[in-house]
Amino acid sequence: MERSEAEKLLYDWADILEVDTSKNSFKDVVEELALAVQKERLTFDEATEQFKYQLLKPIEKQDGSGSISVIDIRETSLNDNKSIQRFKENESVDQAMMLISKSCGIELGFASRLKQRDVSKINAVVLGFFVQAAPSRG
Repeated sequence: MERSEAEKLLYDWADILEVDTSKNSFKDVVEELALAVQKERLTFDEATEQFKYQLLKPIEKQDGSGSISVIDIRETSLNDNKSIQRFKENESVDQAMMLISKSCGIELGFASRLKQRDVSKINAVVLGFFVQAAPSRG
């Protein structure tokens, strides 16, 4: 897939989810996610309004029973957000792990073992499509 097609898909998905694409922050989301869409590692299911993301670095299960290589990313509920908000300002990494855990429906222990490049893509989806804020460039 060409980059222009990937960018168009991101804008189409934003339209479905009623994201304001005129903000500069959405351009950052497109920049962060275009390559993952282009390589078909990030897809969107319009019926469920969920994204599917193939991890760059699968999460190995500690019991040796395999790995997690694909995760679903969904919008969190208010109840999920209550769990996320319970962390204090000096616990921002813990809060970020909880956000990923709740958004992806994975256990906190799995979220804590995600690698930074995967975290950046997941955060861009969550912040860009569900929270509608700019992803941090870390």
